[in-house]
Amino acid sequence: MAISSGISIFGYDLNEAINSEDHFVFFEKMNETRKRYILISLPFILMVSAIFIRFLLTDGLTRNELWAFVYQVSGCFIFGVGFIAYLDLNFYSHDNIEKPIFTSKDQIEFQKSNSSKNAIFIPTGVFIQSIEFISANNVKLTGYVWQKYKRGEQDSIQRGFIIPEAESSTITDAYNVYNKDSSIQTIGWYFEAVTRENFDYSNYPFDIQNVWFRLWHKEFDKNIILAADFSSYKDPNPVKLPGLDEHLITPGWSLETSFFSYNFNSYNTNFGIEGTHNKDNFPELYFNVHIKRAFLAALVTDIIPIMLVLLIMLLTFEVTYANVEDDFFKFNMVESLSLGTALLFVLTLSQYELRSKIQSGSILYIEYIYFAVYGGILWVMSYSILSRVLDKLPPWLPQNGLYAKILFLPIMSMVIYVITLLKFY
Repeated sequence: MAISSGISIFGYDLNEAINSEDHFVFFEKMNETRKRYILISLPFILMVSAIFIRFLLTDGLTRNELWAFVYQVSGCFIFGVGFIAYLDLNFYSHDNIEKPIFTSKDQIEFQKSNSSKNAIFIPTGVFIQSIEFISANNVKLTGYVWQKYKRGEQDSIQRGFIIPEAESSTITDAYNVYNKDSSIQTIGWYFEAVTRENFDYSNYPFDIQNVWFRLWHKEFDKNIILAADFSSYKDPNPVKLPGLDEHLITPGWSLETSFFSYNFNSYNTNFGIEGTHNKDNFPELYFNVHIKRAFLAALVTDIIPIMLVLLIMLLTFEVTYANVEDDFFKFNMVESLSLGTALLFVLTLSQYELRSKIQSGSILYIEYIYFAVYGGILWVMSYSILSRVLDKLPPWLPQNGLYAKILFLPIMSMVIYVITLLKFY
């Protein structure tokens, strides 16, 4: 989603997200709109399902007519999955926006509200040159940080900053300059830092992540608040990606927005420093970069293999018969079970590799799809056993299992649609 002047999605002026006094209210409205569009699509899907059932019970239909309708119904369910995923990726909600966007207007009002608390505000800017995911929760950031100090008034304050969430960091002096009348000192540093952040991958591969860069002043025991230096940016509009190198590359991700925010944190220690300023609900400056996963990469590595497994099982289902005689193009029970076991092993290995790559404390969206496909494979294997073991198949299952085969693809696509609906609604 892009937040820029003149751009709107489904009737929403996205510039409101920047100018709104309460950003969460705006995003809540967008979230409600997203849910409303999902509900609008639901009756259509249910109607298609009802027509399919009615069509299935109609006598005199040829095999080709049945299969043609099966593909149409399955396509409707898959379209529904894609529609819901599109809405999730293009409508920010509370889940996407952990911290409200902070504007220059907000900064002025914030400083006025804290002026009576004897707080010292130090204008601070950030410029990110590279973002690299070292692991699922470790991110390497490089770039510049600068601070502005009033000469004379703030000479006693130490210059510098701390990256509290860095596992490792290197900070080197870059420049030290003064403005024309020498009243403001601007000091810049180059940094390299590996920060550890708790990303939420539960919506993978349709996830949006917030890479944040948290800063403390070097004298964090004092009542010093870092203030976003909006005056140093050509255009602080988040969609213009202020503070990001225009040549910044994030493989597998697309850059959405960048902005400053405050988070009010509390600590149950004085860090061993007597006389430390009270740190209950103390405002700390964050520089946020919203990135959206590039769907094409996930499509190739995760989604297409699952689709191929479903296609193979559908073809296996179609050519599996109880009595194959000497027909080379028909599968018997042993051959179906062998293929099903092999595919189960391949999918299990694929899910294991996915878990190794993305370490999450919750079940990923795509893992529910894996579970559904496991059920589909077991369905085909169970039919193969029934058609071989039983002398006569149940009345609801014709001898060649036509209905069981026809229902496989629509039911699998319907299950995936329901999983998507419950996950993203």
